[in-house]
Amino acid sequence: MTSELTADDRIREADHRIKNHLQMVASLLALQSKQSTNAELREELDHAAHRVMAVALLHEQLQRSGERPIDIAAYLEEICRDLALSNDCEARRVQISLAVESAELPGDQAIALGLITSELVTNAIKHAHGGSPGMVAVSFEDHAGDWRLTVADRGPGLAALPAEGRSFGLSLIGRLAQKLSGAFTVVSDGFGAQFRVEFPSLSEGPPDMAVGPSPARARFTSPEPDKEAS
Repeated sequence: MTSELTADDRIREADHRIKNHLQMVASLLALQSKQSTNAELREELDHAAHRVMAVALLHEQLQRSGERPIDIAAYLEEICRDLALSNDCEARRVQISLAVESAELPGDQAIALGLITSELVTNAIKHAHGGSPGMVAVSFEDHAGDWRLTVADRGPGLAALPAEGRSFGLSLIGRLAQKLSGAFTVVSDGFGAQFRVEFPSLSEGPPDMAVGPSPARARFTSPEPDKEAS
């Protein structure tokens, strides 16, 4: 028996180290945010920490999968759990629900999807309900042969649809959607807002790149906020 590491072992070890380093960076950004007295700077630092954490969680999935396609249900669940905790959803009285079809995507698609999800869910937690109790619903499903990510809230909706380039976050989502060869759309009415990203499935491509959908499974619902909280 040899003690030499296999190529897969070395890759897993590298993913583990990268994940730990990224988590440290995210923690430093979160700490700097808490110490800042500038509200705008705090929000930008929080967003940056969530983006870094989304990448860290991807490397955790890569460590588990051995560089195989990423389990999207598990990945998005981890992102939503982290966002619920780091944004103190219980105190905000905001609940996150997640319903994802069992699917696997290659790493480059998964990281784009994770960053988009992190951006949209963070914005919904912080801005959709104006301090009132609320729900953020995240879904990922097969839609007429394409993948569709939807992040929806039950707030009052948007006074005006966001203009392209209006914020770094929206610009980032647009660019990531383009990277996925997809489209980013916003639908808003008096019953909330829906943010959607649709992109083509790679199921027609090489077998190691992606697989089609399996039966749907609801993966995660954050704890219901304390109704007696003031």
